[in-house]
Amino acid sequence: MGKADWEHDELIENWTLVPQELELVRNKVGGNQIGFALLLKHFQLFARFPEQQSSIPQVIISYIANQIKIPESAYSSFDWQGRSAKVYRVEIRRLFNFRVATVQDSAQISDWLIQEILPNEQRIEPITQIVYQRFRELQIEPTTAGQVERLIRSSIHQYETSFCQQVFDQLTTKNIAEEGLNVVERWNGVNDFIFYGKGG
Repeated sequence: MGKADWEHDELIENWTLVPQELELVRNKVGGNQIGFALLLKHFQLFARFPEQQSSIPQVIISYIANQIKIPESAYSSFDWQGRSAKVYRVEIRRLFNFRVATVQDSAQISDWLIQEILPNEQRIEPITQIVYQRFRELQIEPTTAGQVERLIRSSIHQYETSFCQQVFDQLTTKNIAEEGLNVVERWNGVNDFIFYGKGG
């Protein structure tokens, strides 16, 4: 999630369940209510699901539990990798008109990075935020954080390799042109000697 400390005003702004969301939550049972609510609000805020159950700060769990009037300890009974959690993720994606990222999506984002972003920015942290924003704009749930980092590093490597090759090619072309000019000049000098003699 990244952010661990949330002020009360931030909790109200970002983690308050509106009536329509509360209705969706109350269709679930027991600990699944708080699990669904956290998945829903996290996706709404970050356009991706938390990767680990432990990544949700306790202050957020408490705030959500208080809204749906169940003990915050109920969160521990929510099976993060269980069938219900998987069904909830599908439901939430549909709610926001998102889909899961494919290999082709990652390849296209890599191409986009190389062409549009990396010529001006190559720091991992800013690029990571740019990539997540790109996924959000395309309404695609991103891959895991580890996969996103590997995508970025691979794109940077491709960009640097291509850039170095372009520089090398330009230098090689320039050297060939300069060498060709030198050959012409030497040839002209030889011709002058042949036609006009050593003394001109």
